[in-house]
Amino acid sequence: MKRKASGFTLIEMLIVVAIIAVLAGVGFSYYGDYIEDARIATARTNLKVVRDAIARYFKDHMAYPTSLDSLQGPYLMQPVTSLLLTPLNGNARLRLEYNTSADSVDYFDRVYAWDYIELVPANKQIRNLRIEYNGTEMNW
Repeated sequence: MKRKASGFTLIEMLIVVAIIAVLAGVGFSYYGDYIEDARIATARTNLKVVRDAIARYFKDHMAYPTSLDSLQGPYLMQPVTSLLLTPLNGNARLRLEYNTSADSVDYFDRVYAWDYIELVPANKQIRNLRIEYNGTEMNW
């Protein structure tokens, strides 16, 4: 008596793999547009968290932080740059609003300017920040 072989043939396996590949390709093209939107939404949410951390720092110290690193620890669990730039795959730059006046100037007489993070002079109080993404400032 002959035994019948059990299992799938090579052709059946190739057909199943081809069907799965077609379905994955269709799904990725459909959801691929949403991935970029999700990254932008994540960066926006993280920016709100960082802005809140700056406000809490100001309430605690009655001065704005002089570096973004001082927010890490009691105010943020991660570095600011990784919170804001990692979701955007490094296609973004941070712009900071900082005090251009001397620290001895009255709070209401201070002048603030916007500049990129690498151009902000040391020991200047950072009041606010924004993200420039693909050459334009992100809308909030």
